[in-house]
Amino acid sequence: MPIVINEHWCKKCLICIEMCPRNLIEADEQGLPYLKDPDECNECENCAWVCPDFAIDIPEKEEV
Repeated sequence: MPIVINEHWCKKCLICIEMCPRNLIEADEQGLPYLKDPDECNECENCAWVCPDFAIDIPEKEEV
């Protein structure tokens, strides 16, 4: 998965939704952001950079 959103740290400000250039992040029924199409994410890191709670992580890719 390209990004990981820590639900315990997220305060539902939804800045990540506004900053995703591909419009791939949406809010669920509780208002928590989620990545709606992980295969389309290019891991630009915009969401992680703008998150004021450091609730978004982009795991490093494993070397093959």
